[in-house]
Amino acid sequence: MHRVLHITDTHFTAPGSVSEHPEIDTAARLEAVLDAVAAEDFAPDLIVHTGDVADDGSAHAVRAVRERLAALGPVVAVPGNHDDPAVVRGVFGRPDARVGPWRVVGVDTVIPGHVEGRCDELAEAVAALDGPTLVLMHHPIRSHSAHHWFRLEHGPAAETDLAATGQPVVVLSGHTHEVYDASLAGGRVRLLGGPGVFYALRHRGREWTFMPTGTGAQLVELADDGGVTVQRVYA
Repeated sequence: MHRVLHITDTHFTAPGSVSEHPEIDTAARLEAVLDAVAAEDFAPDLIVHTGDVADDGSAHAVRAVRERLAALGPVVAVPGNHDDPAVVRGVFGRPDARVGPWRVVGVDTVIPGHVEGRCDELAEAVAALDGPTLVLMHHPIRSHSAHHWFRLEHGPAAETDLAATGQPVVVLSGHTHEVYDASLAGGRVRLLGGPGVFYALRHRGREWTFMPTGTGAQLVELADDGGVTVQRVYA
């Protein structure tokens, strides 16, 4: 089995910048999540971050997150709506990797100046699939929310494309700060939304509620034959 640690929505800031929740110590939150991962004796082959690395879009915040995660192993990331995509690419490099036979592909879903996302790059990534693939994207294809901020533009079409590939695919996403787990194509395609590190939300319909608990990470194990297991840890 090949182990992937899925981190999302750390929302770090540069010194002097004020986050949307200044009462939360983002660095302490990340450490608490990493402590929960360590308690599971989970040594990742790869660490992936699915966006909102920074809350303020700053390079300082993105570098701080990368430095901490890179101490645990190889790491790749995609940008979120709070990030500057060019900064995330500059600090983390191209979001491409391999873990065993699994190819890891990052997809930029950011629409500059918008909260919601798009999936233009996803269609290109799906067309190029030639084996088991782990897709990283900030905005989820599906979620518990009916609000357009937390949905992906043309998501149903993306589901159809993924189901038609004939390949094992796991899509890891963030953005909603809430766990989501769904299967397509008889389980061959998994859609796994991870818990946020910064804070947790509960989505129902078009409404969402700030939750006092539920921050964490996903521990994903990928088998050579395309099998997938996932465990959530909370801090």
